[in-house]
Amino acid sequence: MTTSPNNLAVIKTGANLVLSDLFNTITKPTDQQKSAFSSLLEQGVPTLRTERWRYTVLRKAISNHLKLVESSTGELPQHPALTNLDAEKVTVLNGQLHGELSISGLELSSSNKVSTLNPLKHDDSFIDNTNIAFAQQTLKLSISKDIEKLVVLHFHHTITSSLLANRLEIETAKNTSAKILVLHTSDNDLNSTLIPVTTLNAGANSQITIINIQDLGDKTFQLAKTHAHLGADSVFKFTQLEIGAQLSRHDVVIDVLGKGAEFIHNNLLHGTEKQILDTHLDVYHHIDHTQSTMGVKAVLDDKSRGIFNGKIYVEVDAQQVNADLQNNNLLLSKFAEINTKPELEIYADDVKCAHGATVGQLNEESLFYLRSRGLDKDAAEKVLVSAFSRSTYYGLVPSVFEEWLDVRLGFES
Repeated sequence: MTTSPNNLAVIKTGANLVLSDLFNTITKPTDQQKSAFSSLLEQGVPTLRTERWRYTVLRKAISNHLKLVESSTGELPQHPALTNLDAEKVTVLNGQLHGELSISGLELSSSNKVSTLNPLKHDDSFIDNTNIAFAQQTLKLSISKDIEKLVVLHFHHTITSSLLANRLEIETAKNTSAKILVLHTSDNDLNSTLIPVTTLNAGANSQITIINIQDLGDKTFQLAKTHAHLGADSVFKFTQLEIGAQLSRHDVVIDVLGKGAEFIHNNLLHGTEKQILDTHLDVYHHIDHTQSTMGVKAVLDDKSRGIFNGKIYVEVDAQQVNADLQNNNLLLSKFAEINTKPELEIYADDVKCAHGATVGQLNEESLFYLRSRGLDKDAAEKVLVSAFSRSTYYGLVPSVFEEWLDVRLGFES
């Protein structure tokens, strides 16, 4: 063990060494960055011996080819689904904010200070600590009244062999509503690692929808986290689509804190070639009379691999909780693989909680029926796969994104 120039104890091994060397290139880290990095080293980078990371190998995602992103310029991306979309839009290019929001009741600002949410029962802080340690700035989105227009934040990355941590903190006042689309894209062949974190502090009786679409380049790694605190009678609808990246790990942590609060989650992992798509979902019901409904689907082809670990946790005094977690997986290749583990951890006795998981292939009878109606094998398979997948985003995302997703996922030409 040695001491870094920033007076932090550094373990000189493997991925810890890589992160230490990167951190030491920060000229003037803030006290929050130093504290987060100290906690990061104390906890250590997860390995295959770490239970929650046993299927996610970080060796390539955190390696010595990485450098930190400094100030950069570049051409703003033109995404086909955003061109004609009626929305308030801003772009974050290589960590730098471009544009502004002009709607009353919305305030988007940039700060070098981080506002963390207490994770309460959740103790895996690797992604959060790494994000805070390396984030150049924090975007803070404040919502003070009902927002009828869709708000879009497009995060795009173009710098090869780099590590970038974007942080978005959303705060909603009570009795407000908003719909936010967060799009993550990058150029192909970057071999970069992105560490985005989104936090939501939902005020009482707020109605918040977040659509998170990850369509990163085929050589990009992502280690992401979404963490929400839900106040009384609030409703948080979270649609998560993981379709890009070489490796994507996304931790979703929901603390249901107020009576009457509800969490609704739809998630699609769509993997091809050798992609690894990993979602860990932890929903904590800390109080009585709350609800959560979660549907997670995976469609895996070629040699892709999916990982899903989902847990419903109900505190001892959290009676009258209604929670359901379902994970359905479709394997299109004999080489595709899914590791799934839905869990219940319940300490209250007056609750209604359920969970389940299915793993299967395309139904032969359905294929035969479609082929008997004149479809060839590929067209019949496409019909079945699209029907399975579309329920995770049809009616939940803007129509232009429905059309784009149909093309992107190969359902339409």
